[in-house]
Amino acid sequence: MKIDIEFIKKADYILVFLCSLAGLIMLSFLLIDVFFKPSHKEVTVNNSINNENEDKNEGEKEGQKKEEKEHIEFYSLLNDGYLFKVKNYNLPLEYSRISKIKSYDEEEMEYGLSNFLFINSKKEEYRLFPSNSQYIYKYSFIYEKEDSLECNLYAVIKNDTNDDKKLTTSDDVSLYISDPDGKNLTEISPDIQSLEQFLSRKIVFTEYHDKELKYYAFDCKKREKIHIKSVKQDYSSKKLDLPYYKNSYRR
Repeated sequence: MKIDIEFIKKADYILVFLCSLAGLIMLSFLLIDVFFKPSHKEVTVNNSINNENEDKNEGEKEGQKKEEKEHIEFYSLLNDGYLFKVKNYNLPLEYSRISKIKSYDEEEMEYGLSNFLFINSKKEEYRLFPSNSQYIYKYSFIYEKEDSLECNLYAVIKNDTNDDKKLTTSDDVSLYISDPDGKNLTEISPDIQSLEQFLSRKIVFTEYHDKELKYYAFDCKKREKIHIKSVKQDYSSKKLDLPYYKNSYRR
């Protein structure tokens, strides 16, 4: 049998050509996979990271804005200094329920009132509360009359206790007292139901828990809370009429 050398040479050329073509096709697929698919994945990951960073930055900015936003206005002269109101308009208040009462309460029940700033004659500043997170629903300062209380009173809504996303009188209302200059702030009731009566030194108020109405007396001078009587009965409405005399702070 005679071997055709020319035929073998031609067959080799064809085989080399086919192998080269196959190699080029495989190389093309590899190049597409390297330069296109990883690039697409990387962009997706980077976008996700950027979005997270942007959301974080926006959240931090919003938090800073909410923390820093306050409005301060002058209220009254003191014996040894000045008194300013501090308002926080970011509090989750329901204004229509809290403040629309046509009496002296319209002026007293101010939207966003969250703190008081005291400044003495040495220009030293201190706040009634350490932060502006609470709403001061009502307040009463010592005034120039013989029957004036010997302590300041503050009815304060601190938390959304009924989980309706708002601070209203439906939440627990705490009763605080302080010295005339705002110092020695003390909570005397975590959930006052009514203020019954007050004299120069004493306050009579109620708390209501588990269908039981409890009467208490508080002595401003002794800083003493006394339980008077408990009564098993329904009592649903709050009565928080604090003594109020505009611009008559004792000076």
